[in-house]
Amino acid sequence: MRMLGAQSQREVLRARHRVLTAMRIQACEQGRCIGGLGALIRVDQDHAETVDLSHPLLAVPLSEVGTPIVI
Repeated sequence: MRMLGAQSQREVLRARHRVLTAMRIQACEQGRCIGGLGALIRVDQDHAETVDLSHPLLAVPLSEVGTPIVI
């Protein structure tokens, strides 16, 4: 079983490496942004546990897509 677990972890690492490499290549060739909003958003874990997510907190309209991003 340990051998299967180790193989599974290697597969995950290989897949992660392939995806990150592809993202870097896209960023270079197509001028895509890798960071996204992750660098701008910080999550306070204590506050996150008390937030009612049944209602959207924020809706950002996207004219290119036609639908907003709802957070």
